Amino acid sequence: MADIKSGVNLLFLREEELRQGIEMLFFAYRDFTAEPDVILADYGFGRAHHRVIYFVGRSPGITVSDLLATLGITKQSLSRVLSQLVAEGFNGKLSEFAAAIGLAQDRMFDAQLGVRRAAAARYARFLAAEAPGWAGPQRPGDPPWQGYPVLAPSAAAADACVREAAARGVQLRRYYRPALHLAAPARRYARGTLAVSADLAQRMLCLPMYSDLDASAQADLLGRLREALPWS
Repeated sequence: MADIKSGVNLLFLREEELRQGIEMLFFAYRDFTAEPDVILADYGFGRAHHRVIYFVGRSPGITVSDLLATLGITKQSLSRVLSQLVAEGFNGKLSEFAAAIGLAQDRMFDAQLGVRRAAAARYARFLAAEAPGWAGPQRPGDPPWQGYPVLAPSAAAADACVREAAARGVQLRRYYRPALHLAAPARRYARGTLAVSADLAQRMLCLPMYSDLDASAQADLLGRLREALPWS
Protein backbone atom coordinates (compact mmCIF):
# COMPACT_ATOMS: atom_id res chain seq x y z
CA MET A 1 0.00 0.00 0.00
CA ALA A 2 1.43 3.38 -1.04
CA ASP A 3 1.80 6.08 1.58
CA ILE A 4 -0.59 9.02 1.49
CA LYS A 5 1.49 12.04 0.67
CA SER A 6 1.74 14.81 3.20
CA GLY A 7 -0.01 18.04 2.39
CA VAL A 8 -3.02 16.33 0.75
CA ASN A 9 -6.21 18.37 0.96
CA LEU A 10 -8.54 15.99 2.80
CA LEU A 11 -11.60 17.78 1.43
CA PHE A 12 -10.71 16.68 -2.09
CA LEU A 13 -9.37 13.13 -1.85
CA ARG A 14 -8.97 11.17 -5.03
CA GLU A 15 -10.28 7.59 -5.27
CA GLU A 16 -6.83 6.12 -4.70
CA GLU A 17 -6.37 8.18 -1.55
CA LEU A 18 -9.79 7.13 -0.28
CA ARG A 19 -8.91 3.49 -0.87
CA GLN A 20 -5.64 3.96 1.00
CA GLY A 21 -7.57 5.41 3.93
CA ILE A 22 -9.93 2.43 3.93
CA GLU A 23 -6.95 0.07 3.86
CA MET A 24 -5.41 1.87 6.82
CA LEU A 25 -8.62 1.33 8.78
CA PHE A 26 -8.64 -2.33 7.81
CA PHE A 27 -5.04 -2.94 8.88
CA ALA A 28 -5.55 -0.99 12.10
CA TYR A 29 -8.56 -3.20 12.93
CA ARG A 30 -6.57 -6.31 12.06
CA ASP A 31 -3.76 -5.34 14.42
CA PHE A 32 -6.22 -4.27 17.12
CA THR A 33 -7.97 -7.65 17.12
CA ALA A 34 -5.12 -10.07 16.38
CA GLU A 35 -3.82 -10.66 19.91
CA PRO A 36 -7.24 -10.55 21.61
CA ASP A 37 -8.47 -13.14 19.08
CA VAL A 38 -5.79 -15.56 20.26
CA ILE A 39 -6.59 -14.99 23.94
CA LEU A 40 -10.35 -15.21 23.49
CA ALA A 41 -10.03 -18.38 21.42
CA ASP A 42 -8.90 -20.19 24.58
CA TYR A 43 -12.37 -19.51 26.00
CA GLY A 44 -14.24 -20.22 22.77
CA PHE A 45 -15.05 -16.50 22.49
CA GLY A 46 -15.03 -14.22 19.46
CA ARG A 47 -15.20 -10.61 18.34
CA ALA A 48 -18.58 -9.96 19.99
CA HIS A 49 -17.07 -10.80 23.38
CA HIS A 50 -14.04 -8.63 22.61
CA ARG A 51 -16.24 -5.61 21.91
CA VAL A 52 -18.19 -6.04 25.16
CA ILE A 53 -15.01 -6.50 27.21
CA TYR A 54 -13.45 -3.43 25.64
CA PHE A 55 -16.33 -1.02 26.15
CA VAL A 56 -17.16 -2.24 29.67
CA GLY A 57 -13.47 -1.91 30.57
CA ARG A 58 -13.35 1.53 28.97
CA SER A 59 -16.46 2.72 30.85
CA PRO A 60 -16.95 0.55 33.97
CA GLY A 61 -20.18 2.35 34.88
CA ILE A 62 -21.77 1.94 31.45
CA THR A 63 -25.45 1.00 31.50
CA VAL A 64 -26.98 -1.84 29.51
CA SER A 65 -28.91 0.68 27.42
CA ASP A 66 -25.74 2.61 26.55
CA LEU A 67 -23.88 -0.60 25.79
CA LEU A 68 -26.67 -1.72 23.46
CA ALA A 69 -26.59 1.64 21.68
CA THR A 70 -22.80 1.56 21.37
CA LEU A 71 -22.65 -1.97 20.00
CA GLY A 72 -25.79 -1.75 17.87
CA ILE A 73 -26.98 -5.24 18.82
CA THR A 74 -30.15 -6.73 20.29
CA LYS A 75 -30.79 -7.39 23.97
CA GLN A 76 -30.84 -11.11 23.24
CA SER A 77 -27.40 -10.98 21.63
CA LEU A 78 -25.93 -8.94 24.48
CA SER A 79 -27.51 -11.22 27.08
CA ARG A 80 -25.95 -14.26 25.44
CA VAL A 81 -22.49 -12.67 25.34
CA LEU A 82 -22.68 -11.41 28.94
CA SER A 83 -23.91 -14.80 30.20
CA GLN A 84 -20.95 -16.52 28.55
CA LEU A 85 -18.49 -14.00 29.99
CA VAL A 86 -19.92 -14.39 33.50
CA ALA A 87 -19.90 -18.19 33.18
CA GLU A 88 -16.16 -18.08 32.42
CA GLY A 89 -15.40 -15.90 35.42
CA PHE A 90 -15.10 -12.46 33.83
CA ASN A 91 -16.18 -9.87 36.37
CA GLY A 92 -16.48 -6.09 36.50
CA LYS A 93 -14.84 -4.32 39.42
CA LEU A 94 -16.61 -2.02 41.84
CA SER A 95 -16.70 1.59 40.67
CA GLU A 96 -16.47 4.53 43.06
CA PHE A 97 -20.15 5.28 42.49
CA ALA A 98 -21.13 1.69 43.29
CA ALA A 99 -18.97 1.85 46.43
CA ALA A 100 -20.81 5.02 47.52
CA ILE A 101 -24.15 3.27 47.01
CA GLY A 102 -22.88 0.37 49.10
CA LEU A 103 -21.97 2.70 51.96
CA ALA A 104 -25.38 4.36 51.78
CA GLN A 105 -27.05 0.94 52.05
CA ASP A 106 -24.97 -0.15 55.01
CA ARG A 107 -27.79 0.60 57.45
CA MET A 108 -29.95 -2.00 55.69
CA PHE A 109 -27.27 -4.69 55.74
CA ASP A 110 -28.35 -6.53 58.90
CA ALA A 111 -31.96 -6.84 57.76
CA GLN A 112 -30.95 -8.04 54.30
CA LEU A 113 -28.49 -10.52 55.76
CA GLY A 114 -31.27 -11.88 57.97
CA VAL A 115 -33.41 -12.55 54.90
CA ARG A 116 -30.53 -14.34 53.20
CA ARG A 117 -29.77 -16.45 56.27
CA ALA A 118 -33.39 -17.57 56.42
CA ALA A 119 -33.38 -18.41 52.71
CA ALA A 120 -30.15 -20.40 53.12
CA ALA A 121 -31.72 -22.38 55.96
CA ARG A 122 -34.73 -23.20 53.77
CA TYR A 123 -32.43 -24.36 50.97
CA ALA A 124 -30.55 -26.59 53.43
CA ARG A 125 -33.79 -28.20 54.63
CA PHE A 126 -34.94 -28.74 51.04
CA LEU A 127 -31.69 -30.44 50.02
CA ALA A 128 -31.66 -32.67 53.09
CA ALA A 129 -35.27 -33.76 52.63
CA GLU A 130 -35.74 -33.91 48.87
CA ALA A 131 -32.42 -33.92 47.02
CA PRO A 132 -30.46 -37.11 47.72
CA GLY A 133 -26.96 -36.96 46.34
CA TRP A 134 -26.86 -33.16 46.37
CA ALA A 135 -25.09 -31.14 49.07
CA GLY A 136 -25.06 -27.55 50.25
CA PRO A 137 -22.46 -25.93 52.55
CA GLN A 138 -21.82 -28.28 55.48
CA ARG A 139 -20.08 -25.93 57.95
CA PRO A 140 -20.61 -22.49 56.46
CA GLY A 141 -19.78 -20.40 59.52
CA ASP A 142 -21.41 -16.96 59.20
CA PRO A 143 -21.12 -15.92 55.53
CA PRO A 144 -23.06 -13.07 53.86
CA TRP A 145 -24.82 -15.63 51.64
CA GLN A 146 -24.20 -13.79 48.39
CA GLY A 147 -25.15 -17.11 46.82
CA TYR A 148 -26.07 -20.65 47.84
CA PRO A 149 -23.58 -23.11 46.29
CA VAL A 150 -24.68 -26.68 45.73
CA LEU A 151 -22.59 -29.70 44.79
CA ALA A 152 -24.26 -32.02 42.28
CA PRO A 153 -23.65 -35.78 42.27
CA SER A 154 -22.08 -35.52 38.79
CA ALA A 155 -21.16 -33.00 36.11
CA ALA A 156 -23.95 -34.35 33.91
CA ALA A 157 -26.47 -33.84 36.70
CA ALA A 158 -25.29 -30.25 37.20
CA ASP A 159 -25.58 -29.50 33.48
CA ALA A 160 -29.07 -31.03 33.33
CA CYS A 161 -30.10 -29.10 36.42
CA VAL A 162 -29.09 -25.76 34.90
CA ARG A 163 -30.74 -26.58 31.57
CA GLU A 164 -34.04 -27.83 32.99
CA ALA A 165 -34.28 -25.03 35.54
CA ALA A 166 -33.81 -22.43 32.80
CA ALA A 167 -36.67 -23.99 30.86
CA ARG A 168 -38.87 -23.32 33.89
CA GLY A 169 -37.79 -19.75 34.48
CA VAL A 170 -35.16 -20.42 37.17
CA GLN A 171 -31.63 -19.17 36.46
CA LEU A 172 -28.83 -21.10 38.12
CA ARG A 173 -25.25 -19.84 38.03
CA ARG A 174 -21.94 -21.65 37.52
CA TYR A 175 -19.63 -19.24 39.34
CA TYR A 176 -16.89 -21.75 40.04
CA ARG A 177 -16.34 -23.09 36.52
CA PRO A 178 -13.79 -23.61 35.12
CA ALA A 179 -11.46 -24.48 37.96
CA LEU A 180 -8.82 -21.78 38.41
CA HIS A 181 -5.98 -23.92 37.09
CA LEU A 182 -7.92 -24.49 33.85
CA ALA A 183 -8.56 -20.79 33.19
CA ALA A 184 -6.40 -19.59 30.32
CA PRO A 185 -4.17 -17.18 32.32
CA ALA A 186 -3.36 -19.84 34.94
CA ARG A 187 -2.84 -22.96 32.83
CA ARG A 188 0.89 -22.46 32.47
CA TYR A 189 1.30 -22.48 36.26
CA ALA A 190 -0.69 -25.68 36.96
CA ARG A 191 1.21 -28.55 38.55
CA GLY A 192 -0.21 -32.05 38.22
CA THR A 193 -3.75 -32.87 37.14
CA LEU A 194 -5.61 -31.26 40.09
CA ALA A 195 -8.37 -33.76 39.39
CA VAL A 196 -10.36 -32.96 42.53
CA SER A 197 -10.51 -29.24 41.73
CA ALA A 198 -11.56 -29.94 38.15
CA ASP A 199 -14.27 -32.36 39.31
CA LEU A 200 -15.70 -30.00 41.92
CA ALA A 201 -15.79 -27.10 39.46
CA GLN A 202 -17.84 -29.15 36.99
CA ARG A 203 -20.32 -30.24 39.67
CA MET A 204 -20.86 -26.90 41.41
CA LEU A 205 -23.77 -24.54 40.81
CA CYS A 206 -25.51 -21.78 42.75
CA LEU A 207 -29.19 -21.49 43.63
CA PRO A 208 -30.82 -18.04 43.43
CA MET A 209 -30.28 -15.76 46.42
CA TYR A 210 -31.67 -12.25 46.88
CA SER A 211 -32.07 -9.81 49.74
CA ASP A 212 -35.86 -9.95 49.31
CA LEU A 213 -36.20 -13.72 48.80
CA ASP A 214 -39.01 -14.34 51.26
CA ALA A 215 -40.55 -17.70 52.14
CA SER A 216 -43.39 -17.39 49.63
CA ALA A 217 -41.16 -16.57 46.66
CA GLN A 218 -38.70 -19.27 47.62
CA ALA A 219 -41.46 -21.85 47.96
CA ASP A 220 -42.50 -21.11 44.38
CA LEU A 221 -38.88 -21.40 43.23
CA LEU A 222 -38.36 -24.71 45.03
CA GLY A 223 -41.64 -25.99 43.63
CA ARG A 224 -40.31 -25.47 40.11
CA LEU A 225 -37.07 -27.23 40.94
CA ARG A 226 -38.89 -30.10 42.62
CA GLU A 227 -41.16 -30.54 39.61
CA ALA A 228 -38.48 -30.26 36.96
CA LEU A 229 -35.24 -31.75 38.19
CA PRO A 230 -33.92 -35.28 38.66
CA TRP A 231 -32.11 -34.68 41.92
CA SER A 232 -30.31 -38.00 42.01
